[in-house]
Amino acid sequence: MMDQLNELATKLTPLHVSHLFSGQFCVAKFSGDGGLYRARVTRVGEDKVSVFYVDFGNNEDKDMEELFVLPEDFMNLTPAVAKVETENSVSSDLEDKLVGVEVVLRVEDENGKRLAKFFLEGKEMSCCPEQVMVEVETFPVGMKIEVSVGHVETVRVVWVTPKEKVDGMQASQEMVDKVTEVLATQDKLATLASPQIGQMAVARFSEDETLYRCRVEEGGLVRFIDFGNGEVKEEGMLFKMPLELEIFPAGAFRIELDIEETVINTKENKIMVEEKLIDAENLSIELSQGRLGTCYKEDEIMKLFKETVEETELGTITKRNIIKISVSEEEEIEVSDGEEAETDPSLSSQGRVAVTVNDIETVSTVWVTRTDSFSALDKLRDQL
Repeated sequence: MMDQLNELATKLTPLHVSHLFSGQFCVAKFSGDGGLYRARVTRVGEDKVSVFYVDFGNNEDKDMEELFVLPEDFMNLTPAVAKVETENSVSSDLEDKLVGVEVVLRVEDENGKRLAKFFLEGKEMSCCPEQVMVEVETFPVGMKIEVSVGHVETVRVVWVTPKEKVDGMQASQEMVDKVTEVLATQDKLATLASPQIGQMAVARFSEDETLYRCRVEEGGLVRFIDFGNGEVKEEGMLFKMPLELEIFPAGAFRIELDIEETVINTKENKIMVEEKLIDAENLSIELSQGRLGTCYKEDEIMKLFKETVEETELGTITKRNIIKISVSEEEEIEVSDGEEAETDPSLSSQGRVAVTVNDIETVSTVWVTRTDSFSALDKLRDQL
């Protein structure tokens, strides 16, 4: 049909402006190849006329001299294009793969809607935004590995990168440097529209304005996968990650440290961990079978916190802050920590301890808290 229209090109009558109206069928010259195609007028403007190509589905604004009267022989032919709906918006990546390619179309009823699905070589082509996948390797157990700490998330959770390549692993400081070098050459990255949770992207870190790989998390947060730190990014601040970086796994590993439960995750404690681990030399980490990490300085285990600490320094609370006092019928007093029945020598019946009564369990048993413990307890309450 298009060949016939082009053969009639010299015989077609130009469409006069006085005969134009919305919905009118005509012949229009497509700017892409200069060919003549059937079209329908959708809007008449002062200088331009908008047309819809009924056999292809695309739209275009045309000048008057590019429109012609449609011969009657072509008027009653059914339009060759059909409109179908997809479940999700078609991404720009999928559009590039679909346009001009022969695919299989299947229309299915889903929740009362007729939705189209496209298949190429038997495989469904998803309409969701294409996601670049990056492998997350597993930090080995039972190996002492020299690392650099990129981020301290809490007093117990740090993100590390091996200084050198380890057998069976690709992630290393050298690999992270290579990724950073590649991103430094990217000056025309496309903006990532409507980022999805879990999707890989590229973003600028606010402190140095350098591009780094990241993963989209909830609440607008992105996690920089080669360092472990995160930042909240607004829409329009994320870019598509170059496909060439897909071959590199995440450079940072999340490690939970073997820290005593009595250590509270306070700002002061977190700073203490940062001061000891960030930029530390000859630092190694070994994972136990329970996947808890132990830090080594050269060959010696690093003690991030003192085994016995003052309550005001680390905000820890000892077992015997809460004391159980039992009064027997003979009026003898027993003092224990509520977990074990052993007697605390410092709280013998012969000494005096300033306490506050919290609960009367029975007529002969009460629970009290040492008055000198309230500063630590108030700190814990604030943390909770």
